[in-house]
Amino acid sequence: SWAYLSPGIPVSAPALFTYLVLLYGLIFKPRSELWQGVFFVGSLMVIGAAIWFVCLQFFVIQSFCKLCCLTHVVGVIASLCTLFGLKSLPREIKPFGVAAAAMALALMVGWQSLLPQKTTATSNLGSAGMTSSGEIVDIGGLSIDIGHFPYRGNPQSSKRMVLLFDYTCTSCRRVHGYLSRAEERFGKDNYLVVMLPVPLNPDCNRHIKEPMPDHRDACLFAQIGLAMWGIDQEKFHEYDHWMIESGSARFPPTADAARAKAEELVGKEILDEALAQKSVGTKLEHATKIWNFLKEKTGRMAMPKMVWSNGNLTDGGASSEFELFNTMEKQLGLKRQN
Repeated sequence: SWAYLSPGIPVSAPALFTYLVLLYGLIFKPRSELWQGVFFVGSLMVIGAAIWFVCLQFFVIQSFCKLCCLTHVVGVIASLCTLFGLKSLPREIKPFGVAAAAMALALMVGWQSLLPQKTTATSNLGSAGMTSSGEIVDIGGLSIDIGHFPYRGNPQSSKRMVLLFDYTCTSCRRVHGYLSRAEERFGKDNYLVVMLPVPLNPDCNRHIKEPMPDHRDACLFAQIGLAMWGIDQEKFHEYDHWMIESGSARFPPTADAARAKAEELVGKEILDEALAQKSVGTKLEHATKIWNFLKEKTGRMAMPKMVWSNGNLTDGGASSEFELFNTMEKQLGLKRQN
């Protein structure tokens, strides 16, 4: 959400304009006072914006984007070069330039802080939406047997949501945590959540083309989860809860820790035997196929994905538990129980 000023307007749009203005100044070096003032203000804005976005990564997101940081470093260096190259800017104009840059940055910071952008998008799948018949849920002609995949809630309920998630996905982990509070709010017997693990890793998801470091252990986590469901459903929920509560909001536990936890719950030999079953890979392949169908249908890769029994699809993770609650109320017609 911090990547946008308003729907459809990324922060990179005004940044690109500013960079082009500074590039013009570095190349052609116009000497008029007007241009000197524009370059002065633009340079200060780039430096201030770099500080803002680095602080966001450090304090809020708690993760650093290498390419973003490289952009900020290059931008700051270019801005400093521009500032040192300003020879003819009258001294009395500089306070006004500082004030203009500060006002522009304050507007951006305030806009982003007070008017955060939605992190989800909901669309109607039409005839490709969810249909249900007893233990079978169908999405775009791809069937899901509820008993074969993890679920939480009441399998007899007609109010259903299929959740496609990845344990290594930050927004998925956040929404996963909100689901426990949703059960307290709505009563877990009043709806059903079918859980499809979809690793964002090409090792077990052929629809992902490039490996990403954050998702290197995604396949193992999902395989353990499906194996645990086949062994003992209650033990799966213990594993699932531990996977979300351990580690951090940004990062899951390590692969070794996850396997050790699963072995602690069901035993090493039983777990190894379950992981060796062909059905684990078959279920994982089926889940990734459904994810790819939804991705191609909407053009959105965002995770998690929530398919509702009314035929709608919500992409992306709610920014707060209350946003998820509101979505569940709207899509499933749920009412607060306490």
